[in-house]
Amino acid sequence: MENKLEDKSSVKAYSEMIYRIAYTVLNSKSDAEDILQEVLIKYVTTNKKFKDEEYKKSWFIRVTLNMSYNLKKSAWKRHTVPLDNEVKFEYKYQSEIFDIIEKLDKKYKDVVLLYYYEDIPIRNI
Repeated sequence: MENKLEDKSSVKAYSEMIYRIAYTVLNSKSDAEDILQEVLIKYVTTNKKFKDEEYKKSWFIRVTLNMSYNLKKSAWKRHTVPLDNEVKFEYKYQSEIFDIIEKLDKKYKDVVLLYYYEDIPIRNI
């Protein structure tokens, strides 16, 4: 029973972060939702034990990035066209910042995302 409660609290704690990371990589709401679901299923089914919350968060980030990049470079993904990909921003500058981040190389984009949006210290990235 304790594992189920721990799983439930982890799902609540990390779902938004997983979705944000996947969306930033994939630029697609539906693909980000698919990755969110896949990451959470992997977490629940592997019964992985973590030393502490920092390791758990790192695991979620790494698995999310790996699954997102795998989907992005898959043959199926390269031959599809998104139906709805528009992001709504509250302020115009948010859209401009997002567009700039999107143009960065993968390694820089990951660092910006993890440091500025997920508050992960540089030494842990």
